[in-house]
Amino acid sequence: MISARERFLEALFESATDYAIIAMDLDGLVISWNEGARRILGWTEDEMVGLPASVFFTIEDRRHGIPQSEMQAALEKGRGSDERWHQRKDGTRFWANGEMMPLRDEHGAVQGFIKILRDRTVQRNAAEAQRADAEFLRGVLGSSGDCIKVLDLDGNILFMNENGLQLMEISDFNAVRGCPWIGFWRNGSDDEARVAIEAAMAVARGGGMGEFQGPANTFAGTPKWWDVRVTPIPGQDGTPEKLLAVARDMTGTRQTEQELAVSEARLSLALDAAGMVGTWDWDLTTDLMYSDANMARIYGVDPAVAARGAPTSAFLVNVPPEDMAGIEAALARLFAAESADDYAYEHRLVDADGAVHWVLARGRLVRDTHGVAVRFPGASVDITERKEAEERQRLLMQELAHRVKNTLAVVLGMTSQTLRGTGPVADMREALTARLLALAQAHDVLMQGSWTEASLRALVEGAAALHGQGDPARLRVDGPDVTLGPQAALSFALVLHELATNAVKYGALSTTEGHISVRWWLEETKTEPHLRFLWQETEGPIVTPPTRQGFGTRLIERSLAQGLGATVELAYPATGVVFRLNTPLASLR
Repeated sequence: MISARERFLEALFESATDYAIIAMDLDGLVISWNEGARRILGWTEDEMVGLPASVFFTIEDRRHGIPQSEMQAALEKGRGSDERWHQRKDGTRFWANGEMMPLRDEHGAVQGFIKILRDRTVQRNAAEAQRADAEFLRGVLGSSGDCIKVLDLDGNILFMNENGLQLMEISDFNAVRGCPWIGFWRNGSDDEARVAIEAAMAVARGGGMGEFQGPANTFAGTPKWWDVRVTPIPGQDGTPEKLLAVARDMTGTRQTEQELAVSEARLSLALDAAGMVGTWDWDLTTDLMYSDANMARIYGVDPAVAARGAPTSAFLVNVPPEDMAGIEAALARLFAAESADDYAYEHRLVDADGAVHWVLARGRLVRDTHGVAVRFPGASVDITERKEAEERQRLLMQELAHRVKNTLAVVLGMTSQTLRGTGPVADMREALTARLLALAQAHDVLMQGSWTEASLRALVEGAAALHGQGDPARLRVDGPDVTLGPQAALSFALVLHELATNAVKYGALSTTEGHISVRWWLEETKTEPHLRFLWQETEGPIVTPPTRQGFGTRLIERSLAQGLGATVELAYPATGVVFRLNTPLASLR
């Protein structure tokens, strides 16, 4: 008989679906295989029982005897741990960490082994990506020809890249760690430079980008001229936490017009392309486009190829023909201009799976001193969300126009029906005003549901509030939550208004003793659920059936019976007016 502990262990064995738990005999043959093993490795228990567990090791590991080494480690050390590639039934590989332990009987004798395996492919890939990002950042900092510094908000130096140490002639960073950056700019007569750096840091502390050019000596006293940009490094809350200062040594070339043009283009892009997710630089002399990884991702280009420079056609493969024609026309207008000009164009990209993305490309044409276009740097951002929001707004405006037209049609019909009466004009005006108020109240309820749905209870309670004669107990309400669509909500609101108005004038609410019971419930039928609704007046004056059909009766027939396909009954027993409705629930939505 299976003990409670054995049942517990068996339940635990099968419920651990995130782990592959495999029991093996002393020869490494599978004797038990849990649901987690099926999910992770692909084989069912029936397929694996009796087979060697080494089948889910890679060919290389099997060749090097890794499964046997793990079992030996489990016997000698109590467990054999590993973290390596494994193989699924379909031949795909995944990274997993595992533990192999001896399986002992109640006397402590080894009967076999148990292997616990967990898929860690996602975590490993994330760690690899993080390591690659760190390596990339170190490579960028190491290969940059600029002096890159990280400062605290007071301007003290926290970090300087290797090239920056060389440019500033610093052999040991500890010699300047924590020192004020502005100290390098105190060269006697360069008060203007010190003012500029203080202003640049103030702008960066405020979240902007400060920039200036000026002279500063190296740590060894060598005078140099620098082009400097200071930008904020935001913390987790988005406010500046540190400052990034990038200084380019312009000592030998600061007078050249080409460097000034490049600097202006870089500054303009930094200002105009705020929030851009991908940057590119089109070399017009070679017709190669260089881009960062984000730009390559947006346009479906291999990032490594994009970093080395790819033909512009590689970035335009996923542009649909009709958008391509617009891009070519915009570029033709830009290149025909006599001076450098900005470029901005929105176009679509269609993925291999048919998904459409919108991209805003912005750039600036750079010409040499002879007016010849030589470079075209720029940036692109995915604006799909904005485009989708614009489309939703357009659809919303169309829906609003549709709703307004429907409402006006209801008002027109209601006005026409009211004015057909033969009573005094003042009475007709009062009746029309009350009906418009009821319609407005229904609209308020619909607005709470974004004009797509309304609560039946809210409509009934609204009618009770308007016609309950100040006593909520006069009009009792009971029923489950039922959601109505816009058409049904408006129809119910007007019908409830007519019933309540007649009750105030002639029925149960015209005396102090009268009451009204409003109940509704859902009833299952053979085909679909139905809503049953009952309005019943009691303890009011004796009811006399009307001699002619009034507006309320016509409204009930047209809006509920004809408009919603409901079965309705308006009865006038002497004890009080009774209104019944039976309709499929689906017709109300």
